[in-house]
Amino acid sequence: MKARILDILSFKNRIKTARIFFIFSALYGLLMRFYKVSTIFPATYKHILEAHSHVAFLGWGFLAVITLIDFAFLKNSVDHSVFFKRLFVLMAISVLGMLISFPLQGYHFFSIFFLSVFLVSSYLYLWKVLQSLENKKEIATKFLKRGIHFYFLSSIAVWTVGVIAAKLGKHILYYDAIYFYLHFLYNGFFVFVDKPLQNVPLIPE
Repeated sequence: MKARILDILSFKNRIKTARIFFIFSALYGLLMRFYKVSTIFPATYKHILEAHSHVAFLGWGFLAVITLIDFAFLKNSVDHSVFFKRLFVLMAISVLGMLISFPLQGYHFFSIFFLSVFLVSSYLYLWKVLQSLENKKEIATKFLKRGIHFYFLSSIAVWTVGVIAAKLGKHILYYDAIYFYLHFLYNGFFVFVDKPLQNVPLIPE
């Protein structure tokens, strides 16, 4: 009973963390609307946009989804729980860093550092998920695996954006890389992992 209560509390705390990031991303979105009527804000519109998008995708969307994956498919993997929790905390701290650094400086050292830490942490997390699902052949897990593969594929573009911007500036390849990332993240990762989560009980009874 105690273990089940701890599972429920852990689930709720992780979802609450994702919701907090959703609130911040929504506030940044609201702030962006005020730029149409006022220019008194110290941060530039572009930097607020970058903070809004990164916190929404990674802080709200990604953290919420991996929490659902963890408790829907891996809640019996007790030996992995500490590993997953530590990586979740590291990713949450990284998003918090992006929440602060992007409005202040845009794409520069600290924001790139926190984004890099997040990506590496997410790779380790999802790779461990794939290992845990290796011997499962159900349709739901197949969708989940393909979604994770799409996440890995989409994130390749993130690493290339900085190189393209440094070498070519805002070349068409720069925008192609961004669209590549967004389309495979939306239509690949989020769509494919959402399907198996729709009919799976999440919180232990």
